[in-house]
Amino acid sequence: MKTEQIDIKKDSVQKTKMFFSLFIIIHIIFAVYLGMNKINYHYDERLTFGLANNTMGGVKIENGKVYHGFSLYNDYLSVRNTERFDYKGVWKNQAKDVHPPFYYVIIHTICSFFPEQYSKWFGIIPNIIFMILTDLLLYQLAKFILKDNRLAFIAAAAAGTTTLAMNMVIFIRMYAMMTVFAVGISLMFAVYFDREKDWKFYTGCYMFTVGGTMTQYYFLIYLFFLCLFFGIRLLVQKKWRETAGFVTVFLGAGGSCILIFPAMLKQIFSGSKRGKQAFEAIQTLDSYGEYLKEYYKILNRDVLGRMFVGLMTAAVLLIVFVVYKKGWKRCFQKLNTAAVMLLFAGTLYSTVIAKIAPYRTDRYIMSFGWIYILFIVWFFSKGLTVVLSGRNKGWVFGGIFALLLFLAVNSLRLSGWQYRYEYLSSRQIFDIVQQYKDCSVVCVYKKRVRTLCNIEELKEYKNYVFVKEKDLENLIQRESPKQMILYTMNRTDEEEIIDTILRTSSHLNHTVFLFNSGYAKVYYIE
Repeated sequence: MKTEQIDIKKDSVQKTKMFFSLFIIIHIIFAVYLGMNKINYHYDERLTFGLANNTMGGVKIENGKVYHGFSLYNDYLSVRNTERFDYKGVWKNQAKDVHPPFYYVIIHTICSFFPEQYSKWFGIIPNIIFMILTDLLLYQLAKFILKDNRLAFIAAAAAGTTTLAMNMVIFIRMYAMMTVFAVGISLMFAVYFDREKDWKFYTGCYMFTVGGTMTQYYFLIYLFFLCLFFGIRLLVQKKWRETAGFVTVFLGAGGSCILIFPAMLKQIFSGSKRGKQAFEAIQTLDSYGEYLKEYYKILNRDVLGRMFVGLMTAAVLLIVFVVYKKGWKRCFQKLNTAAVMLLFAGTLYSTVIAKIAPYRTDRYIMSFGWIYILFIVWFFSKGLTVVLSGRNKGWVFGGIFALLLFLAVNSLRLSGWQYRYEYLSSRQIFDIVQQYKDCSVVCVYKKRVRTLCNIEELKEYKNYVFVKEKDLENLIQRESPKQMILYTMNRTDEEEIIDTILRTSSHLNHTVFLFNSGYAKVYYIE
């Protein structure tokens, strides 16, 4: 009988591994599908390629020069033949920017194999690889927290396919890479929470800390709260030797980061635009409540399917029932402190980010949505087990699966059955552009022009030219167009610009507003 039970357990583990492998394949196919659907790009996604590949300081626009197709932007977004694997250039760019260099090293390396070429896949494919690594690490973390392979599979699969997580995969920035290190360091802390620390723990913590810090500085905020929880516990337990080793490894990791990228000190401690913004934000509580509310809305929509209130109500009722049946003392003994540590660090991370982040957007919490899914699975699986008196675990698995499936479907429904960074709404703009593709475009600006958001449109027109507002009248007199597309860039006074065009040209007398796009307002004039 004992041998038969062992065989059944092994068979269950093998089936779970098989299903998890199948999930990864499906996850990859789904991510590729979303990548194929992606039709437009955030301004910062273009900056990803420019900062990784270009050493000339930005898109070089010549005032009054006529451009066609993708020609203006290819030099900025792709690697020149003479600058392949030029990591000094990456370090130099990032020293002037606000982010550490590791993610840009990855992008530059991939692009270096395809010089003079540009493709969204150069950014999406590494994100898919990071997604797979996150799936594997999260499955191991879930197995340790939940103590059950099947529940771990459900949790990892659910966390990896939330609207927040899939948006992260197709958003060509460093957050998918950051997630690998966030889950990795969480795994180290959870596994060794009650275990004697050894060289594997210290080595893992060192590597994940250096990797995470050199990918995105916000990783340090999450790490701080993990270390705070973990370190206080070591002190309470009076494990002085382990505490000393713990402090030493993180000091060593911090020193290594400074040696790798000395500019990080200036960037973090108010020497960069982002650093200054963060420190200025800390000094006041102005609008903090509104900022917290914005991040709550994002998490509630993109992870919890706007069911936070329902989940909290169910949690309170479950706690009352379990305490009534088991008593406070036994419930406290069953508390998974490692799971509480992750929830503590992730939630406090979000509250800090709400204050210091330059924008209230999903990107800054993409790397931590999995914490809430993992905690939900742990909490409700334990509670349902008590409610069902340990009978038929299949009901527990079925209940958890149904709950997570409902959250996922409702989350996607709330997003209009599409993912934000596919930019499917741009189809309306592209349809309009196709109607005017035989027209020439005049892009008017004052001092600075930001056109990276408009690449997909501009390359479809007959041609396009950039002109400073003060030179617009001369251009219209010289070209004397009978029709044109006007892009007013960077919040220029479009009414004054249109008035100048109509006043200068005898051929143009009618204006139609077409659409807003990026930093531009677009008009057809005939």
